[in-house]
Amino acid sequence: SSIPTLFNIRILKKIWKFAAAMSLNSIISILLTQLDKIILIRILTLTEFGYYSVALTSASFIWLILNPFNAAVFPRLVQLYELKNNRKLKFEFHHYSQILSVLLLPLSALLIIYSHEILLIWLNDPIIADNSYIIMGLILFGTMLNGLPSVPGNCSIGFGWPMLVTYVNLSQLIVIIPLLLWLVSLYNGLGAAITW
Repeated sequence: SSIPTLFNIRILKKIWKFAAAMSLNSIISILLTQLDKIILIRILTLTEFGYYSVALTSASFIWLILNPFNAAVFPRLVQLYELKNNRKLKFEFHHYSQILSVLLLPLSALLIIYSHEILLIWLNDPIIADNSYIIMGLILFGTMLNGLPSVPGNCSIGFGWPMLVTYVNLSQLIVIIPLLLWLVSLYNGLGAAITW
């Protein structure tokens, strides 16, 4: 008793705007996260690019907090939205935002302050630590700032308004591209880290 699968154009008509916005968000996110590397690989020496890559990899630790947190919180907030339980939704929205701040801010501060020591312990190479720790700290700070509004960003998507994230990302892209090109021409890898 298998039911044949048929293409239903009516479903596509219902969701095409949402799907288009989500696809655009994905493209912009890829540009925002990969543009620095595309530019730097053409400008920096391989050694300098290596220092930047080590710093970027080290700073990506923050995503080990952000991604699971958002994956756990997102379904609950969407569920409350669909149930139209606005009072509980408001409470949990603020509660989860505060929890994320408590998780991110102290850990990020610790990683930024001790970035040289962390790299030295991890890699056991003072030359790499000396050349990467400032870049790592700047990228960590930028990643933290981008991660803090993830609860409202996910809510806008879950509540059916993905264009808010699109508008924010497009605004960032318009500012970041010229800023990145200018700062990289002045400060190389450090300039790219500042744009984070």
